[in-house]
Amino acid sequence: MKRYLEKLNVNPASAIIIGSIILGLSHLGYGYIVYSAQTNTNNEPFSVEKVAKEIKIKMSSWQACLGDANITKEVSDSINDGATAGVSGTPTTFVVVKKDNNYYVVSRIEGARDYNFIKTAVDNALSGTTTKELFKGKPINDTEFVRGKKDTVFLIEYADAECPFCVRFHPIINKIMDTYQDRVGYVYRNFPLTQIHQDAERRAVAIVCAGKVGGIDSYFKYINKLYEEAGR
Repeated sequence: MKRYLEKLNVNPASAIIIGSIILGLSHLGYGYIVYSAQTNTNNEPFSVEKVAKEIKIKMSSWQACLGDANITKEVSDSINDGATAGVSGTPTTFVVVKKDNNYYVVSRIEGARDYNFIKTAVDNALSGTTTKELFKGKPINDTEFVRGKKDTVFLIEYADAECPFCVRFHPIINKIMDTYQDRVGYVYRNFPLTQIHQDAERRAVAIVCAGKVGGIDSYFKYINKLYEEAGR
């Protein structure tokens, strides 16, 4: 555990929060230690390279990116951001409303909830439901990839690409975005639980590199294909 935290340069506050997942939490709907690290069921080693080839990304540039220390730091920064936002398991999704350059939490969704649950939360945000709870994570900036409409209502998901509940939840997010593509923005943020999922950091780095090399289209294509393969 210590080796992973040192490698990722996770700050002490984040380490405490992530550690609490291992030591004390076992909620249904979270990717905790009661589940195996291998999420695909065909008993074949998971290949981030296979995913990259299938979306036809420029492999030489993508592979070079995988070894970039700045990308590892970007993943660790995302973990620290999630900890600041109050994430205590994956997936955790915030439905937020942007107003006067601030983001307010309308709903905090913990675990792999069903489509109707997410739809109700999104509808509440779109209907003008008010809240005074400020989102504690980083604001969505101009360089962050957003699927859908970059306007007022957003879904911000913190996920671990090796978490079986995140794998289960991803098709629901896609269905939500197919429904609300022109009204809602979706942001995917990496929150790999490296103490229990030994491949999680590698998958997070691979996701970031897909975006660095191929832009927003490759970023979301890679995420979608990765979760599809992980669920096999």
